[in-house]
Amino acid sequence: MADAKHTPGPWTLELVQEWPFGIKVHAGGEVILSQSAVCNSTKQETRRDCEQAVGFNENDQDAYFRADFARKCIAEQDANARLIAAAPELLAVLMEALEDERGILGELGYYLGSELKRRAEAAIAKANGEQA
Repeated sequence: MADAKHTPGPWTLELVQEWPFGIKVHAGGEVILSQSAVCNSTKQETRRDCEQAVGFNENDQDAYFRADFARKCIAEQDANARLIAAAPELLAVLMEALEDERGILGELGYYLGSELKRRAEAAIAKANGEQA
């Protein structure tokens, strides 16, 4: 596997509390990823308002669907951001597991199944921008 080209971890996640309620991923004191939130109505004053779709008229069917969409979208965006922030650690653990399998665990007769090993190697290659 080639050397990693991504920003070294750890990465930390910031959920921006003021409008437009975006996300920021930090590494080494710098913002490496910034995304505006999908909940971009100016009716919400806080992130919690956006999460709870405050400010939408729940009796208006169109507004209700927009409110429901806002709640689902911000929850999904936040979950995606947490996964992105964990990516360097997940990659490192996966690489370490493969190294352990080739090293001491292999000497003791412990091996990953061939399909699991193939998938792990493909995921590492994908993360490193290589073809598996």
